Amino acid sequence: FGDPTKTIPNLDEALAILGDQPSRLKADSYLIRGSSHITNGQPDLAFADYKEGIALIDRLYGPDHPVVAKIKLETSAAMAALNRKDDSLRLAMEAEVIMNRHPSPDSDDLAQMKLNLGAAYANAKDYRTSRKYLTEARAITLTIKGPAHPDLALIDSNIAEVYVSEKDFATAMKLGREALALMERTTPKPHEDRGNLLRVISDAAGGL
Repeated sequence: FGDPTKTIPNLDEALAILGDQPSRLKADSYLIRGSSHITNGQPDLAFADYKEGIALIDRLYGPDHPVVAKIKLETSAAMAALNRKDDSLRLAMEAEVIMNRHPSPDSDDLAQMKLNLGAAYANAKDYRTSRKYLTEARAITLTIKGPAHPDLALIDSNIAEVYVSEKDFATAMKLGREALALMERTTPKPHEDRGNLLRVISDAAGGL
């Protein structure tokens, strides 16, 4: 979202102009400003803005609409980055209930939602549920993007990290090496995801 020192004042002005009337533009402004607060190292302000954005989405669409699940999962990922694990898991579980009520066809959005759910459950140390959602995200991604897409390497990296947490180091090592081979074929270097994956492989090797 660019320089937060410029983005935040612009959004402050936009929110003031939008006033009290609920709108998707106002909800998105809160969510974007929340993201800018994260970049600016202000987690409490970020959390407050995410709460406002979700409340507006609820009012606009109703609490059971699939778009609410998507926003809650995106916010869950942000809360995990802020180390607010309880908030992250609560939002993920609320999103999960909505998703289960509205089954949808395979899509990139659905894969990302399941990836976010997997990450939230991993942060909560519920590794079995985490692997379930990560595996589902992988299956959807494989179907819609094929076997040579870098998103598969990213998902496999997450699954390997879960196996490390479960102390199944051999499985983590095998999956991590396969993910690294795919990442090296499909992802430009250097890349942050590659560094994370190398750390996972190192952790797995250290446990063998």
